[in-house]
Amino acid sequence: MGSLLRIALRNVARNTRRSLLTGAAIFLGIGALVGVRGFMQGFDDAIVANMAEGRLGALSIHHPGYLASEEQAPLGLSLPGDAAFLARLAEVPGVRAVAPRLAFSSAVNVGDETAFASVMGVDPAREAPALPRAADNVVEGRAIAAPGEAVLGAELARALHARPGDTVTFLASDRDGVLNAVEARLVGLLAYKTPGDRRVAQLALPDADALLRMEGRVTEIAVAASGPKEGPALLALRDRLQAAVGVEGKVSTWAEIASWLTDMLAYQKLMLAIIGFVFVAVVLTGITNTMLMSVLERVREIGTLLALGARRREILALFLAESSFLGLLGGLAGGLAGSAVVYWLGRRGIDLPPPGMNVRNVIRPAVSLGQVAFAVGLATAGATLSAVYPALKASRMRPVEALSHV
Repeated sequence: MGSLLRIALRNVARNTRRSLLTGAAIFLGIGALVGVRGFMQGFDDAIVANMAEGRLGALSIHHPGYLASEEQAPLGLSLPGDAAFLARLAEVPGVRAVAPRLAFSSAVNVGDETAFASVMGVDPAREAPALPRAADNVVEGRAIAAPGEAVLGAELARALHARPGDTVTFLASDRDGVLNAVEARLVGLLAYKTPGDRRVAQLALPDADALLRMEGRVTEIAVAASGPKEGPALLALRDRLQAAVGVEGKVSTWAEIASWLTDMLAYQKLMLAIIGFVFVAVVLTGITNTMLMSVLERVREIGTLLALGARRREILALFLAESSFLGLLGGLAGGLAGSAVVYWLGRRGIDLPPPGMNVRNVIRPAVSLGQVAFAVGLATAGATLSAVYPALKASRMRPVEALSHV
């Protein structure tokens, strides 16, 4: 076995041009595969972080019936928002911070312009710890820092011809159906980096409470997790938090609320699999052609080996070993090169704003050691399998015919 491997390595080194061409094809294919995988992983991580840390919270707590009728923004399906209740939630192991919020629909007026928007009442002191990326959504001005302030979505502000410093009037029906209004000073414009309604606004929670006469009750509580933002650890935290909330509310992960987003991520992974398949198919086709050429060029050599007593299975193993070496070496080089590019891009970051939005959205490509190892293993296994037909062809030659080949 050892001598067979030495012969295979010698053959790979001897046929320099052919080996380099084959190795280059594997190198480019695996390097591109690792690079695309790293970019998509960074893209997915950015979407998850923007949603879990900039918009919804890793976990959200609502009234048990709220999400089923969320489009109507039912103020009657509310939760306690007092300090004692929030402190009880914050004591759950794994909870980093909590932020009470009040969601409602409202007419928004600036000067002579009026438009309807989805408004979120936020607690200026608690919002930043619970949603550390929320401030990144502000594209002009600043976030709400005190009662009497508001921010508008950039698209809503354009429709209202509003600029920071303007007075904004919110007009909405309170919990009893009575029309009420409150004024606030516009301090900033925001643009969410995740898909969704862009006609949005934020109002300081005390002002929203006075507008809707909620008497301290809220429609949702955003929860920041100290651990991962997805996976088993987050589900375990959800269950612990649910036990602390009891029957007063229902705890959901960001993925359960924004299920459309998880569907989008799954679609992207499918596209990545298709791209990877195309890369690998092209590479393997090239290997098959190269090995067939090798067989045709070495007919007399194969005949000599058979005449000297080499067994057919040894000829088969020889060609498979040569192809495996090419796959392994090319895969290792491509995996290392792709990882280096991904690492560099991850440190530098790629600013890729969402379509139609002028907002900074930095994506940091990343790839794990396991993913690189899988790509290298795929290259090795694929190269071996692609050489099966040429190897069988070589092993089935008759010594007399092979030796007389010109």
